[in-house]
Amino acid sequence: MFDLLFDPLDVERMTLEKQELVKTYAYLSPESGKYVYSIDNTRFTNHSSTNYNIDIAVDPGETETAGVANRDIEIGEEILVNYKQIDLHDRDSNEEYLL
Repeated sequence: MFDLLFDPLDVERMTLEKQELVKTYAYLSPESGKYVYSIDNTRFTNHSSTNYNIDIAVDPGETETAGVANRDIEIGEEILVNYKQIDLHDRDSNEEYLL
């Protein structure tokens, strides 16, 4: 309910500015094959390949997965997820920030 979903073919028809916005701030979902552009505070979630505090869980009846805390998270602590688990572009990437 707080995500905008974009079909990759629709993204390719967008202006270059809009394509860049979607491809920079959305992730390509392995579940739906669509770009997921979060409009709630999950957009501030960052990446960690080893010390993430959010796991990915299947939510029956939902199109996309959900993030679930894997431990108590302290006030002010950064929210971290492993991008390789949620983004098809990142899954096989060797980009330095994903290592």
